[in-house]
Amino acid sequence: MAIRYDNEAAVAKGSDIHNYDLYLQDAFTAAQSVLGHSALPQPEQDDWNVTCAANFHDPPPSLAGNPLKRKDDSDAVQPPHANAKRPQLSNAGTGHLNFSLPTPRNKGGRPPKQKVDKPKELSSLPTLRSNKQVKAEIPLDIWDNVFGFSPLAFLIRARAISRGFRQRLAYEATWRAARMYNYGPDHPAPPPGLTEQQYADLLVGTGCQNKGCNDKKARKTYWAFQRRWCDRCLKKNVITKLACSSILEKFPRIIEMVPHVRFDSWGHYQWVGDYPDHPTWQKSDEFQKTAFLRSDVTKAIRAIEEFGEPTANGVPRPEHEMESWFQARKAANEALVCHLQQIENWVETSKRDKLVASAEFRHQRIDFFREKAAAMDPPMSATLLDRMPSYLRAIAISSKPTENAWRTLVPKLERERDGAQIELLKEWNRPVDQRLLGLIEKYQWLEYERKKENRHEQRFVLDLADAVISRLVKSEKERTLTVAEADFVHLAFRNFYVAYQSIPDHNKPNANEGEKYCLLMDDVRMIYEKRLKPFMQGWKEERIRAATLVRCPVCPVKDGPPTHQDLVKVFQHVFERHAPKMPEFRDFHVPRDELPPEVAFPWCGIKWPRNLPILPLHHRVTGKWDLHSPMEYEREPEHIDGASLFQNRSTSKHPDSPSPLNFVDNVFYALAQLEHTDLPDKFKTSMVSEYALLKYWEGCERHPEEDVLAELQLALVRGGVKGVFEGFRCRACCEQAKREGRTNNKFIARGKPFGELVQHYIGTHRDPWPEKMMDLPATEALMAALREPGHEAALAAFERLFPLNEDVDIDPRLQGEGDEESERFRRLCGVLEMGSK
Repeated sequence: MAIRYDNEAAVAKGSDIHNYDLYLQDAFTAAQSVLGHSALPQPEQDDWNVTCAANFHDPPPSLAGNPLKRKDDSDAVQPPHANAKRPQLSNAGTGHLNFSLPTPRNKGGRPPKQKVDKPKELSSLPTLRSNKQVKAEIPLDIWDNVFGFSPLAFLIRARAISRGFRQRLAYEATWRAARMYNYGPDHPAPPPGLTEQQYADLLVGTGCQNKGCNDKKARKTYWAFQRRWCDRCLKKNVITKLACSSILEKFPRIIEMVPHVRFDSWGHYQWVGDYPDHPTWQKSDEFQKTAFLRSDVTKAIRAIEEFGEPTANGVPRPEHEMESWFQARKAANEALVCHLQQIENWVETSKRDKLVASAEFRHQRIDFFREKAAAMDPPMSATLLDRMPSYLRAIAISSKPTENAWRTLVPKLERERDGAQIELLKEWNRPVDQRLLGLIEKYQWLEYERKKENRHEQRFVLDLADAVISRLVKSEKERTLTVAEADFVHLAFRNFYVAYQSIPDHNKPNANEGEKYCLLMDDVRMIYEKRLKPFMQGWKEERIRAATLVRCPVCPVKDGPPTHQDLVKVFQHVFERHAPKMPEFRDFHVPRDELPPEVAFPWCGIKWPRNLPILPLHHRVTGKWDLHSPMEYEREPEHIDGASLFQNRSTSKHPDSPSPLNFVDNVFYALAQLEHTDLPDKFKTSMVSEYALLKYWEGCERHPEEDVLAELQLALVRGGVKGVFEGFRCRACCEQAKREGRTNNKFIARGKPFGELVQHYIGTHRDPWPEKMMDLPATEALMAALREPGHEAALAAFERLFPLNEDVDIDPRLQGEGDEESERFRRLCGVLEMGSK
């Protein structure tokens, strides 16, 4: 059944195809209210469905023939709805009903305005929240386009966001498109063997890529090696041309097969290969050293040995075939170096351009902000701007100045104007501060009086120091101590402070104003210069250095040896660097305005704290320090004679061990035993060299010849061994420097590569190389390293390499209480039998 319903609301409602059924129901109800309930039959659900499916103007078959037409009957009783407006047929024969209801109007007679739903305008763009999931899901195909316009650093992080991102970022085209978008189409392609993703990681990634290194801040990429390393790993993975001179004598054409780099005289990386044209970013090429990647040299040696082997018939390869093979390798290496130079040149040039652009932007911001500040009412001068923190922060930004940046800066400048003007007026008309003058004069008077060293409290302090020091001395005549030299100065100061604080107040000396005397840092200086230094005058230089060298308790120890200084320099360092900034040292802070300008450290202006800010060399730096809390002092471990480490032991007699006279094979046998241990390389070198030498002396009474060192270096490089036998000083040079007092030898200042050390020792010294070539760790240090927790595997390897002799008697003096630590220590020293192993 279909009825045309001219009511505007119904038509508007029925215009929506989803509300079509509802519209037909409203129309049928309106027709029943006019014609009566009995005039129209009740529609079935199927009729509605048919009507919805049919055209809106087509009549259904049920209305054909106009069944609503009635006979005229004027005499009949009219129903209540007889006076209502009757529907009339329009377009006779169509079967459509056409009727209209009164249009609703307002009280004033005006028709109501038809409401039109306008699309809602967003006041701002939608924001993304990290704690709220985005409801609209973006297909991964669209993310492919987004990734193509994203920075490479974002793509590296996006791989860890979801599995879908990781899968989409597995395509090389996505990384290539992002690289071209960020760096332009002229950017060099990745070198052979690198994917686009690995290339992007080298361009913008961070963190050392060497296995086992935890340096997350390394950013320098060495394009010759296609790796990003920290300084320590770089030196561990490269070998200089001088260090591999013995290898180049046997394989002289290796230098043509592998990329090489340049280092300056200080060991800093410069560039890859030799540039045909000197780039603008390169520094001077004087005093350069050539170096290679150690693994590249290893691969080249193996390739030469494999290709140079005789054929299956035992015929050696012809010279022309070897030459063509070398020429092919040389051409491939030259092409690789040229490609790597293009990448390195682009990277370094872009860095230089960014620095120049950043400096130019900062100058533009300075000129722009000064011009705008001069136009303000009242104007601001450049001198006034330089005293405003917000202005200094704004000009430090490396971006182009804009009007928006100036509008953001203006309110901050207005807030800081008054303070900057007051500061500027103080500088112009600084009055004389009588309080500061009084403090300076008071300090000068106290310093002058204490320099006489005849005050009552000073005599009392020196007498108490004599009593404290006497308890630490075993023999006054022989100048021996009951404690270790490294603990002598520290325990003297700590025991003196405790002894003075334990004295009752009525027995303490009085100060100038009648109060009890409080210890000053000048007392520390006086005890050190008047009592401790004179006592140590008869000592050897090594003992004096062990007792007097200290370090800062909060400065971290970086790569290389820690900075050892005299305690006076450490006090000055803490006063100048840490006291003004760190609250832990606030008692060491004295404003410079309250001191005379010539004073480097206010000895008379700082009280003696419970814990002096000096740390012995055997203590670990934690970065924290408390001047007043009671801290237990950790003494240096007792000195143990290292000779007992190898005493009553012999070398391994395992069937797989090489012959005694094969020095190189014995080195590699010992290295194989220590392969899966965490022992540092210097201690591995000590154990390995000791094992190989003892083995050699079992079969021969003389020392190994110097030729074995070249064989050892070649074997280490061929085997890809890193760290072992590397980075040691010349022991002969160190002993000579101690005797003559010279320290200008480069083989004393720092460790050198094994090849350089061998060349130096053979050409300079005449002593047998096993005795004085390498400054190996002492046996005491090796023993302490093996005793550390976590080195159980290294201790087991030591016992396999150096088993105990069968006829060993336990020294009763070394028997302890039977605990596990004592058992382990005695076993290490060689006083237990191996029967229980």
